[in-house]
Amino acid sequence: MLFFFCQVINASIVIAGLTTVIFAQTTDSLSGGAGWIGAGLLGAVLSWLMLKHLPDKDKQVYEFIRRQDEHTIAMASKFAEALREQRIDFKDALRILSDQNDKRTTDIVTALHEELTPNRDRTSR
Repeated sequence: MLFFFCQVINASIVIAGLTTVIFAQTTDSLSGGAGWIGAGLLGAVLSWLMLKHLPDKDKQVYEFIRRQDEHTIAMASKFAEALREQRIDFKDALRILSDQNDKRTTDIVTALHEELTPNRDRTSR
């Protein structure tokens, strides 16, 4: 009887294992439960993604980055040239202001000298 009981337990384990395998094949979430055909279609789509679409997308992204870098370098060089021109303009404006301040200072010193010289002559006598 013990032998028969062990055979029943082994048979139920085998049946449970086979049921699990069969049930797992019918509820395949990747292929949508379509069996080997669905898995083949899924494999074809995944291989197309991996071998064709993603490398082309990488090339497109690299080209976009290269163009963006070229555009950024061109804009930076234009900006640097504009800064050089502006610096030259500022130097000219600073030179003009400096000359005007020197002239104004000279005029003030000359006016003070002319005003104070007669007073000095009067007080020194």
